[in-house]
Amino acid sequence: MTVAVAIDTAGPLIGVAAWDGARSATRTGRVSRGTERVLVPWLREVLDELGVDRPDVIGVGVGPGAFTGVRVGVAAAIGAAMGYRVGLVEVGSLWSRARSVDADHVLAVLDARRGRVYVGGWARDGACFLEPADLRPDALPALPAGVLATGEGAPLLADGIAAASGRVCETYTDCGVLEVARSVWGRTGGDPTAVRPRYLRAPGVGAP
Repeated sequence: MTVAVAIDTAGPLIGVAAWDGARSATRTGRVSRGTERVLVPWLREVLDELGVDRPDVIGVGVGPGAFTGVRVGVAAAIGAAMGYRVGLVEVGSLWSRARSVDADHVLAVLDARRGRVYVGGWARDGACFLEPADLRPDALPALPAGVLATGEGAPLLADGIAAASGRVCETYTDCGVLEVARSVWGRTGGDPTAVRPRYLRAPGVGAP
């Protein structure tokens, strides 16, 4: 039995999931402090729930998202992959949120703070109609009619979504971590140490 495990900490709701091709196990929660202390216990819990000792591959949401949050998740995934001696696959955190929703056109949105959002859009067939970007809400380009928005930043774009006769998904807070696990299931993955967070803006602070 092949098992994939995934970690995503890009948004306010973080999660760990496992998928064996038929069954899933998921742990999610809002953790403002101490994210690094819950990820490994959750990883063990989802593996135990599926009755396996180790994963065959690990997937990780690499952002965009909260600067420190993404780094913590990526670091935990790298450590787990090295410990289990399995490959690691990086997955875009906006893409996984979009893939968690069944609609012709899905807009994934995360709050980037400072009056901006991280946003990306994909069609049902996988085609990208809006490349991941860091935008002001009032700079949102024209969207496909009937677009469905998800991700915890979706309500911030309510006006632009409504203008396209779209709506915000009822499950917009879903962090998409199960979709990360599904997307890497059956793959071998690569060198864990080569995986890096995927940011869309420079750090807010620098060396003096």
